[in-house]
Amino acid sequence: MIEINKLEKILLKIQKPSRYTGGEANLSTKVWDKNATNFCFCFPDVYEVGMSNLGIKILHKILNDLDGIVSERCFTPWVDMIEEMEQNKIPLFSLESKTEVKNFDVVAFSIQSELCYTNMAKMLSLSGIPLFSRDRTENDPIIIAGGPCAYNFEPIADFLDVVSVGDGEENICEIAKLVKKRKKEHLNKNIFFDMVEKITGVFVPSRIETTLENGIIVPQKVNQIKKQILMNLDSASFPSCPMLPVIEIVHDRAVVELFRGCTHGCRFCQAGFTYRPIRERKTETILAQSSQLIKNTGYDELSLSSLSTSDYSDIKGLFNKLNTNFEGKNVHVSLPSLRITGFDEEFVSNGRMTSITFAPEAGSQRLRDVINKNVTEENIMETLKKVFSLGYTSIKLYFMIGLPTENYDDLMEMVSLAKKIKSVYKTTKISNRPLSLNFSASVFIPKPFTPFQWEAQISEEEMKRRQYLLKDELKKIGVNFQYHDSKTSVLEAVLARGDRSLCEAIKLASENNCIFDSWTECFNFDKWKKVFEECQIDMNLFRGAIALNQTLPWDYIDIGVKKSYFLAERENAYAIKTTDDCRKGCHACGLEKVCAKLKAEARKWFC
Repeated sequence: MIEINKLEKILLKIQKPSRYTGGEANLSTKVWDKNATNFCFCFPDVYEVGMSNLGIKILHKILNDLDGIVSERCFTPWVDMIEEMEQNKIPLFSLESKTEVKNFDVVAFSIQSELCYTNMAKMLSLSGIPLFSRDRTENDPIIIAGGPCAYNFEPIADFLDVVSVGDGEENICEIAKLVKKRKKEHLNKNIFFDMVEKITGVFVPSRIETTLENGIIVPQKVNQIKKQILMNLDSASFPSCPMLPVIEIVHDRAVVELFRGCTHGCRFCQAGFTYRPIRERKTETILAQSSQLIKNTGYDELSLSSLSTSDYSDIKGLFNKLNTNFEGKNVHVSLPSLRITGFDEEFVSNGRMTSITFAPEAGSQRLRDVINKNVTEENIMETLKKVFSLGYTSIKLYFMIGLPTENYDDLMEMVSLAKKIKSVYKTTKISNRPLSLNFSASVFIPKPFTPFQWEAQISEEEMKRRQYLLKDELKKIGVNFQYHDSKTSVLEAVLARGDRSLCEAIKLASENNCIFDSWTECFNFDKWKKVFEECQIDMNLFRGAIALNQTLPWDYIDIGVKKSYFLAERENAYAIKTTDDCRKGCHACGLEKVCAKLKAEARKWFC
C-alpha cells in the first residue's frame, strides 16, 4: 500500500480529488491479497471517462466472481495529479486498496482509442514497471491489453505481454485461471505464454515474427489469431449492481446492452466489421437486467446500448415493455445510436429529450452510396418531418469530410441539404421557436479491417480547406458548424495504421508529456512532430494510400471477415454500388458458419 499520509496531502492541492479516493457504493469487498491472484484493470483515461465504460465493468465483475481472484481499478491521473505524484514519489495505485500497481500479478489495459497509447505508457512509468516487455523480469506483472484497438496493437506491441482480441468475457476467465496456476506453481513467463497462447483470440506479441516490407514492419507467415466470439449474450455475466461513481461521469446513467454486432456494412466503420456477427439478448433478459440495474443504482435514466439501437429485432415491443415496467417510477428510457431509417415517434414521445441527433455521414447521395450508408435524402427528410411535428427544434447531424472519392460538389451538397432541412422545418413545425440546426464533421481516418483500410487520408492543408469552406457556407444560412481538429486526425491515422516502429516514438512522446491527446487542452502536435523526426518516422508512410498487395501490419489477426470481402467492397465503393443489410441476404463475408450456428442455437431471437 502507498503512503496514505502523502496521498491525503496532495489531494488537497488538485482538481477533483474524488477521482483518486474510491469508496463507491456497490463496491466489491474483495481487495488486494498477497495469497490471491490480483488483477488491476487500468483504463488509460480519467475516472469520468473510464467509469462510463461498460466493458471494464463487465470484466471487473467477472474476475471478482471467481474464487481466489481479486480485481481492482486504476485510471490515468490528470496532469495536476501526475505532477504531484512525481514530485512526491507516489507510485500509481489502485482505487480500492491503494496498492501499488506494480505489486499486482496482472495489469490489464482496456484501450478504446489510439490517442490513449501515451496514457498507457505514462501509467506504466508512474507504476515503476518497465515499459518494454523485453525489459521486465519474472517479478514484474503480466501486462495484458484488449479493447477496440486490439485489432492493430502493433504501435504498442513491444509494451505488451499478452493481447486478447474479440469478446473478453470468456478469455479473461481462462487467462485468470492460468495466472492463478502460474502463481501457485511458480511457473516462469515462457511457460505461462505457452499456455495462454492456446486460448482463442489470445496471443503474445513478442512471438509474432516480423519482417520489413516496403518500409513497413509486417508479420511473416504465421497462423492467424482468430478473434473470440461470445455466442450467447443471455448466459454472459452482466454487472446488474454496478459501482456508483463518486463524481459525475460522462455517461452517468444505467446501461444495458441490447446486442453486439452490426449488419449494415458502412465501409468506413471498423466496429461494424470487427463486432460481427450480430448477437442479440432476449427481451426477457433485457427486461430483467434493466429492472435490477434501476433497483440497485437508483438512476432515473436507462440507456439501451448497441451500435445501432433501432436494429434490435423487437425494439418497439421492448421499448413499450420497459416504459410499462417503469411507469410511475420517473425512469426515462433512452435510445442512443438511432439510425435515420429506424426512427419512430414512440421513441421520443415522453418529451425528456431536448434535441435529436442523426448521422447521414455525407451530404450527397453519391457519397452516401460510396460509403454504403444506405440512407437516401428522402429518408432524411421524412424522418425530420416526424421529428419537427413532435415539437423538436434542435437537430444535430454528424458528417465526415475527406471520405474516399469526396469532391467539392459533395461538400456543397451538405450545404444544400441544410437548406432543404430548414425549408422542411418551416412547413412542419408546431413551435414558434427558430430551428437550431447543428452540423458536426469529423475527418475520415482509414482504419484496419474496413474496405477503406488501403485508402489515403487527405492532407492537413486539405482538411482545413474543406472545413473552412463548409464553415463559411453554412454560416451564411445560419447553421452552426463544428469540426474536429485536423492535427488530432492526422495523429490518429498514423497510430491507427502504424507498425512496431512507433513503439519508440510513443515512449518518447509520453516522456515529453504528450498525454491525453484526445483532450484539446493537452494535445501538442508540435511535440509529436519533433518526436517523429527524432525517431526518423515518416507520418505519410502510414497516412498515404497502401498498395492492395501490401502485407498489412495487422494481417495476422483473423476477425472472421475475409480480406477478399473487403477488397470486393472497396470495388463496390468505387463503382458507387451499395450492399444491402446482411439480414436481407448473406453476402458471404466469411462468417457464414458462425451465423449458421447462431441461427441454429438461437432460432427465434436471432435476427
